[in-house]
Amino acid sequence: MRVGHSKMKRQLAALPLGVRDILFAEAARRTDLQTGLRRLFEGWGYSEIVTPTFEYAQTMEIGAGPALLQEMYRFLDREGQLLALRSDITTSVARIVGTKLLDQPKPLRFYYIANVFRHEEPQAGRQREFYQAGVELIGSERPEADAEVVALTVRSLQVAGLNNFQLNLGHIGFFKGLTEDLALSPSEVGLVRAAIDRKDAGALRSLLLSLGIGERERRVLTELPCLCGRREIIEKAHSLAINPRSEQAIKNLAEIYEYLDDHGLVEHIIIDLGEVRGMEYYTGMMFEGFVQGLGFSVCSGGRYDDLIGRFGQHAPAVGFALGLERVLLALDKQNEKPPTAQVASEVLLSNHAGQRGLALAETLRGKGYRVEVEVLGRAKDELLTYAGQKGIKYVVQAGEVLKIWTSGRCISRDWMEVGEVEQWQA
Repeated sequence: MRVGHSKMKRQLAALPLGVRDILFAEAARRTDLQTGLRRLFEGWGYSEIVTPTFEYAQTMEIGAGPALLQEMYRFLDREGQLLALRSDITTSVARIVGTKLLDQPKPLRFYYIANVFRHEEPQAGRQREFYQAGVELIGSERPEADAEVVALTVRSLQVAGLNNFQLNLGHIGFFKGLTEDLALSPSEVGLVRAAIDRKDAGALRSLLLSLGIGERERRVLTELPCLCGRREIIEKAHSLAINPRSEQAIKNLAEIYEYLDDHGLVEHIIIDLGEVRGMEYYTGMMFEGFVQGLGFSVCSGGRYDDLIGRFGQHAPAVGFALGLERVLLALDKQNEKPPTAQVASEVLLSNHAGQRGLALAETLRGKGYRVEVEVLGRAKDELLTYAGQKGIKYVVQAGEVLKIWTSGRCISRDWMEVGEVEQWQA
């Protein structure tokens, strides 16, 4: 009897494969990381969004690729409805925007910190229940929006306390442009993507020959795994673009890279046009983040202009997600603790402010100001209207700082240093 009782106790204490308890110092570290990221996201003008833990399975399946479809946790409720635990938060945000928020002023900026569920083999830094922090920037198709999300990803890794990391930045439009005229089936395109991802030039060449790909296209596709490096890769890719879609993808990537240069972050950026993995819903720029000493990515993101339109009116969007367990594992390797920050007032920085304006934004954020950077290319009057709608107190436009009054009027001042902004604020 006692043996049976002990066995029952052990069974009751056990957890299913892929989930774990988080206690004491580890829980505190996770909270500190979440707090630092939350303050960072809010400092860039993002608002928190909370999505349901489970939804209708057919909703969660929209935009998911074959692998994610296999990894979803599905179950029947008492009414016989097929539901699924959230396996991807971006899809839920797309549903919310497409069905409830289309009348809101754009752009929409959301962030989330939540658990996600996928039935995959547990591995280092990833269980079947794991946590993600990420952002979604909705309503702009301009390269400034892509650059903001990439820049915020870099800042997130820095706020977490990580060093020696890089983001591998690619563009799925370049690969799709190279393959759209080849009359390949979706499964054959998948084989080509997998071969490129493995960066095995010999296997890729043999596969392309077996598929009957012409010499010109075969030569370009075989080059893809090697297109990895700095700014010079963009120039090289221009010479390999064989149709308008590929050419436009490289032009877009070059614009994004220049904006990241304005942010002062290109030291963390590697151009990788062999980066063709990722969620099926990606349509443009996409990236993965890696930390030295860790054999897998800690974050990923990209542009998904078609997903929201599956739920309602079309809206362009871009975002990223950071794996918190993987970040904490990388911090363990560095023996670092995630620092925190402070957030206070609100500022809107025009996209005409240039490098000096971006430098001011970073300084203000460091001092606790909440700063948004314009990514829709709006004129001064439109910016003031938007600032009034959002309750933003200051607009930084070229050489002046505009203080917004409740009546909608504003006054101009010459460009002010940070100390003068703080004095005026007081």
